[in-house]
Amino acid sequence: MSERPFMQLYVSDYLGDTRHLSCEQHGAYLLLLMTMWNAGGSLPDDDVKLSRCACLSVKKWKAIRADIEPFFVIQNGEWANDRLTKELQKSATKSELRSSAGERGGRAKALKTKQSPLANATILPKHLPDARNHIAAAQLPGALLYDRLIEAASARGACHPSLALGIGQITDLIGQGYDVDRDILPIIREKARPDIGSWKFFATIIIQRATERQAITPKPQAATVDWVGRVKTFKETGMWGAWGPPPGEPGCKAPAELLRERSAA
Repeated sequence: MSERPFMQLYVSDYLGDTRHLSCEQHGAYLLLLMTMWNAGGSLPDDDVKLSRCACLSVKKWKAIRADIEPFFVIQNGEWANDRLTKELQKSATKSELRSSAGERGGRAKALKTKQSPLANATILPKHLPDARNHIAAAQLPGALLYDRLIEAASARGACHPSLALGIGQITDLIGQGYDVDRDILPIIREKARPDIGSWKFFATIIIQRATERQAITPKPQAATVDWVGRVKTFKETGMWGAWGPPPGEPGCKAPAELLRERSAA
């Protein structure tokens, strides 16, 4: 089985770039991308080998090669694809972070077992915070929350390994009503740096930005009542409408000064 069991495909981007291709050309392009993914990011610039990857005869491959070439970078005798190369780098970063987190977790567990061999037999198992976090993340639509956070934190280069150890501070924000796509991911992408090793750094800014947005949200203006016109109409027609008690009755909301002016007129 491949070390990279799935390849990210951005469907809208793909279709936007390839509408001019024939069905056969689509198949050849996708087969080349998938083979390149499994091969680690490049294929030899050899028509015989490329035709095999595309499941075409050499003759058919040569007939469509000119239409496929623009999607690749060809140099030093190799074919590569810029988007695929970036996705491979992201995949490698996530793999390294998880491996590092697993090693740290294994060492911590071994040390704990060594120090207290009897404790595990007497204490009931509990759900760890991270376990709850990953359960909550799995319920979100689209990619797992963990993967989306790591990808955002890697926006400007590989993220700090410590970020792989837990996302509890972010899932706490989600539990408080902060939105992943509106409030959280944009801040992480904007502030991402390889030297930031705590989600608390991002959480503080996320809360601050959300507070600032609420502070500047325009409040609805109260409806303006044309009291002059209302009083004038009442004097001429006796009609007051749905504006509360009419002039002369308790609770009338028309300005007292205006009513006095109209009475004296």
